[in-house]
Amino acid sequence: MTTAALKKKIKTLVDQTSHEGKLNRVLGVLSKETKEEAARRFVQEVVEASERSFKEGRGIALDEFEKRTAQKTKRILGRRPRKRAAAARKPSARRS
Repeated sequence: MTTAALKKKIKTLVDQTSHEGKLNRVLGVLSKETKEEAARRFVQEVVEASERSFKEGRGIALDEFEKRTAQKTKRILGRRPRKRAAAARKPSARRS
């Protein structure tokens, strides 16, 4: 069945029924947002909020971002204990 034929059939059935419960269910199904539509809407909202934030001066320049990232990376990596080379490790006893 083509899209046009489906629409025509659905319109005919909707026009013929007067059952409020059925009509509410049809309305709910047709009004419900799909996952793809919800994802697209969410991304659009995030982009718009980001653009507003940037226009209001709440962004940072690329060089400042790179500087902060380098500092945080140094801090994170500086906390880790350094691994010793395999020859410098204590030999571990193996069970036979």
